[in-house]
Amino acid sequence: MLYTVVKLRKALYGLKESSKLWYDTLSGVLMGAGYSVDTQDACVFHKTGENGELVVICVHVDDLLCVADKIEDLNMLNQEMKSKFRDITVERGDKISYLGMSIERLNNGKEIRISQIGYVNSMLEKFKVVKESKSPSGPEFFNHPKAEDMELVDPSDYLSKLMSVMYLALATRMDVLKEVVFLSTKCKCPNKSDMKKLDKVLQFINYSRRKVRVFKVDDLSIWVYIDAAYGVHSDGKSHSGCVITLGENGGTVDARSSKQSLVTLSSTEAEMVAVHDMVMRGLVIARYYDNWNVNYHRLNSKNQESGGLGVKVLQDNTSAMHMISTGRPTSFKSRHINIRYYHAKELVENGDITFEYCATENMRADILTKPLSGEQFRKLSRWLLNE
Repeated sequence: MLYTVVKLRKALYGLKESSKLWYDTLSGVLMGAGYSVDTQDACVFHKTGENGELVVICVHVDDLLCVADKIEDLNMLNQEMKSKFRDITVERGDKISYLGMSIERLNNGKEIRISQIGYVNSMLEKFKVVKESKSPSGPEFFNHPKAEDMELVDPSDYLSKLMSVMYLALATRMDVLKEVVFLSTKCKCPNKSDMKKLDKVLQFINYSRRKVRVFKVDDLSIWVYIDAAYGVHSDGKSHSGCVITLGENGGTVDARSSKQSLVTLSSTEAEMVAVHDMVMRGLVIARYYDNWNVNYHRLNSKNQESGGLGVKVLQDNTSAMHMISTGRPTSFKSRHINIRYYHAKELVENGDITFEYCATENMRADILTKPLSGEQFRKLSRWLLNE
């Protein structure tokens, strides 16, 4: 048997080393131009000028999204990239496309709209979606399927639909994120019930195909809504949800929905697990601000003086809030709760987070933990997308 051994002179697309070599090349160019790799994400670069002018670059493989306080900084970056790489395509202006999303700037930059309407239309056409639904799920969404719906379906068809919707949910349509996350746990052996639920999500997208995600840049304070649905999964596990907004009306910058990794024994414990799992997402955003020397996001003077990150955490479970604030269980029934779920107490003492009670009907993360419909779903959906 003969073997041919070759030495590559440059990276080939598809090899596992290629992405690392490309990152090393790109990051070397950017750092040579004075940019720093952000401590929170190796694919985010930033540079601050003498007078505090900020330039931020987000990298997704070979697609770069660049924002700057001064147009001159973008011009310099453009020249630097053209001098190092032969062929680059540049989009500039109040409306650009990035990773299949349309990003539009309105009202002198005070409002940003992000949409995937073209992607939605092609997806609905691909899967021949004709029917419409006013909500993505019903009250039976987490229930065990009926006997007649237990028959298995083709996993490739199921996965094709699911991944198409997943991309949409993660980018612009977080109002279907809970459904997509739950249905992704059924990929190995999907049944008729799972396919019906997935089709209902597509029918809701058909009903609301022109929805967009909106940011209003008038408040940089970080609000983190955290919620849990106790014991909703068939194995007894609970479900966590998190919505992070810029102030009360600035828009959702991050949303997460996930099945908890352990079985909890009460709704209070489920809420504490949700806080433990989700609160760090808000702190990551606050640390971006610190790295960029943006300090006016903190909620009050106490946070400014202490150097705390000043993130507001909103909760609708007063028992969980009390246990976190005291750092210990409140009764014999809660003594079993793992001590690691009290780590938020230290964050409060350091000024990194501040807890505030939020009434259940105003808990924005509810839409990411519970199957809602009617006016409550419409209200939370409007809040989530900031319509």
